[in-house]
Amino acid sequence: MWWWGAVAGAAPDPYGFGDGSDNQRTVGVAVEQEWSQPHPLLTADARAGDRAVTVASTAGFQRDDLVLVHRTRIDGERPDADDVVPLSLSGAVSRWELVRLTEDPSGQTLTFARELVAAAPLGTQVVRVPEYTTVAIDGVVKAPPWSAATGGGIVAFVARSVRIDGTLSAAAAGLAGGADVVGGNESDCPELHQSTVAFGGAKGGGVLLPAPTEAFGRGNVANGGGGGNCHNRRPVRSPARDK
Repeated sequence: MWWWGAVAGAAPDPYGFGDGSDNQRTVGVAVEQEWSQPHPLLTADARAGDRAVTVASTAGFQRDDLVLVHRTRIDGERPDADDVVPLSLSGAVSRWELVRLTEDPSGQTLTFARELVAAAPLGTQVVRVPEYTTVAIDGVVKAPPWSAATGGGIVAFVARSVRIDGTLSAAAAGLAGGADVVGGNESDCPELHQSTVAFGGAKGGGVLLPAPTEAFGRGNVANGGGGGNCHNRRPVRSPARDK
């Protein structure tokens, strides 16, 4: 199960419904828990054909784990901030593929059993995929919340049966709105993008990674909403005009 719309990498699928190595998962009535699984971000671009990637943390991974390489956000070409135009995500954002680890992690490196079909740029997260025999949910299971870079999805393989009589939720786990910030007492800053909080509010999250000069201000970055600008300067009247 995967709750992100996506484009799959064109590779053979030898995984079926998983090998059941994580055994069963049961969530009882009146139990609420997060669907927690490692999902670190790449710290360097990976190319098609690579068999290893560098990630922020390898905690929670081991040899033979199945992982999802998911291009959640990209640093790509973007429309002008004041244009309302279709945003094509084909072959870019949300592209994913499944690979299995061929050895235990080494430092910050994960090594795959085969080559990547597609490039995985910065903004890609690597998610460990649990492989259950059965899943039974009578309580509430929530997706890991978006952390400004990773999270926001639920993924698992189940070899035998899935029963959900409770709630499986990804509510409020997606791209976040702009962070609360306290600006300065600046004025006259009409630009769409601002580089500091003194001149504009923080922008909301989107599928494109904002540049440092785009982090604040009223302009959108693709589907990430703008954050507003500083206040207008009050007109100064001369004593003569006041009379």
